[in-house]
Amino acid sequence: MLSTLGAIMLTVFGNQSLLIDGTLRIDAMSHSEALTKTLENRATDDFNLVNPIAATTTSDGYTTSAGVMLLPDYRTKEVTATTSWRDALGQTRSFALTTLITNFEHAIGADTCDSTLTGDWSAPDVETYVLAHNASINDIDVYGGRLFAVVGSKLLIFDAETALVASFESATTTESFSAIRMAGQYAYLANSSGESGQLQIVDVNSLSIPTLVTNYLLPTSTPAFVIGTDGQAVGKSLAYDDGLLYLGLSKTATGPEFNILDVRNPNKPVWLGGYSVGRGVNAIALHGRYAYLATDDNETGGKALIMLDVSNPAKPLRVATWSGDGAGFAKSLAIVGDTLYLGRTYLNGAQKEFETLDARNLTPLKSVDIGTASHHAGVQALRIRDSLAFLLTTDDLEIWDSVATSTVALPTGSRGVALDCEGNTLYAASVERDTSYLTVLTAH
Repeated sequence: MLSTLGAIMLTVFGNQSLLIDGTLRIDAMSHSEALTKTLENRATDDFNLVNPIAATTTSDGYTTSAGVMLLPDYRTKEVTATTSWRDALGQTRSFALTTLITNFEHAIGADTCDSTLTGDWSAPDVETYVLAHNASINDIDVYGGRLFAVVGSKLLIFDAETALVASFESATTTESFSAIRMAGQYAYLANSSGESGQLQIVDVNSLSIPTLVTNYLLPTSTPAFVIGTDGQAVGKSLAYDDGLLYLGLSKTATGPEFNILDVRNPNKPVWLGGYSVGRGVNAIALHGRYAYLATDDNETGGKALIMLDVSNPAKPLRVATWSGDGAGFAKSLAIVGDTLYLGRTYLNGAQKEFETLDARNLTPLKSVDIGTASHHAGVQALRIRDSLAFLLTTDDLEIWDSVATSTVALPTGSRGVALDCEGNTLYAASVERDTSYLTVLTAH
């Protein structure tokens, strides 16, 4: 009887334990699914918000976390949401749910930087290369495992080992390219010429022979009526999204400095609309229906930063403007989610060179003084990766959290020009007396 009773009790309570564990596992699955859904929702707002979530304990005793890995196509992230708990016997159990999140809205021309930080960035490993002699580098775009650099009147293409694999030179060598954006097989080059064309489009599908597709001059006798002399109305900045190219110019005599082009047929760009800034457009950032323009308007109460609704490309509408204290030009932009980051040039020690604003209405959030009396540093370019800001100044690359956590010197005497990122690697371009350098940073 005792043996039979013991067997019955073991069966009853054993089954009860299995039922409890089954219920706990179902709850754990729900937590992992909810965490995955959170990251999917973030991706609809900004793919760069899909980042790891640190382990936290829920009110019902589960511990949840999420890992994120950028896949080699640079457009897909593998997300693993894990939930752990203790079973009826006190043993730790876990459930992991893996899914893929794709940046399908920006499949062409998407940013290939990994927003997820990997490794130790408090003291990154640094390598420096000379990219060109007797020519000044103006901009870079790292895309699909290659570095595209505009140096004087040339487009230079380097492989992952910084070996030159191809080059393209403007037919008019007195001109120079000021900016580059890659999208698919095409390189879009902002040109310093306001006479032969502010934009050149180059097909780089065949790296051995990059080919000029078109040399585009903004309309002068029909809308947009863009005209300028002596450095006016020349190409300065670029942004690309879903077949539309956003071209910023230096100040014009007539016509808009901000222009929207349909480049879905790269052989025949079509001007769609523009916005007259009255100043040069140094940088353009895009987010959803909005375009943000960093200008060289440094007057008190001016329009250093302009927010436009570009949902109707034929008629961009101004939503908000911002002008900070001091007189430095708005130089560089980055946006992640609802936060806009602005870098400004240095003028005096009283000015803040790094600004953080609410991207929804340009309300200031935080200002940081980068330049000092002994360190005349303006923010030439910037990148935001999760909790870190990478700021390329006139003479160094600074990595900021809430404070500066690391500083990397640029090659002696060189001035920071452009900054880009692909995967988990940062690339900083600088120039000194017509010698162009590239500084490559990787996590230690």
